[in-house]
Amino acid sequence: RAQTVVEPLAAVKDTLHVAYDHDLMQGGGHLKGYFLTPALMAQVETALAALITPEAMAERYGKEGLVPLLFAVGDGNHSLAAAKTCFEEIRAAIGDEAAMSHPARYALCEVVNLYDESLQFEPIYRVVFGVEPDHVLSAFASYIASLNGEAAPQTVEWVSGDRGGTLTIPTPAVALPVGTVQDFLDEYMKTAPAGASIDYIHGEDTAKALADRPDAIAFLFDGMAKEELFSTVIADGALPRKTFSMGHAHDKRYYLECRKIK
Repeated sequence: RAQTVVEPLAAVKDTLHVAYDHDLMQGGGHLKGYFLTPALMAQVETALAALITPEAMAERYGKEGLVPLLFAVGDGNHSLAAAKTCFEEIRAAIGDEAAMSHPARYALCEVVNLYDESLQFEPIYRVVFGVEPDHVLSAFASYIASLNGEAAPQTVEWVSGDRGGTLTIPTPAVALPVGTVQDFLDEYMKTAPAGASIDYIHGEDTAKALADRPDAIAFLFDGMAKEELFSTVIADGALPRKTFSMGHAHDKRYYLECRKIK
């Protein structure tokens, strides 16, 4: 929140060597990147380290003795999993010792300030197809009744055709509504009818439109505020898959940097 890592670099960007400078496709604007000097790289390392001192963690999360948490890794489009798979294939071919210094051991990643004003989180809803909606609702009600957690109460909206309503979860086991929905659906799908499936949908209108058929039901819920990301990971561990999207789907058009590993 203090903007001590990325923002100070912007103040001196005009003194840096340009890495790329070009227009983006489809009216996406203009992109300009810079190489950091060794001194600035050291500055970044110092600023990052300051964010995870015991004092900084206690101040940020209001609790002493927390394990330092600096980065929350998001595996967008399974890219990190793909990079790991590629490395494992290379390691199997060249051996462990050679693999330790191979470029494929490292993944290209982007460090983003969670509190940047341009970064917004959008929820990803669930739509279930090939089911009897009333049966799903009954099973969900039973699942809710079985919960005896200590998280704050939650609500989930459901839509099926021209019907809809709200489910209240008084004692959820996890902090996020999306987690409650996903945990229920994971259990439900184990005994669901053949052909049943789940889709993960960006946009409330799209989710409701997809549920406008007799064998479908959509679940909608409040999205996670970006300020909740780290505290939720600290409390619950890894987030449910497809918890949120960084921006709307139509805003996510570019992979800006890459490298070829031979």
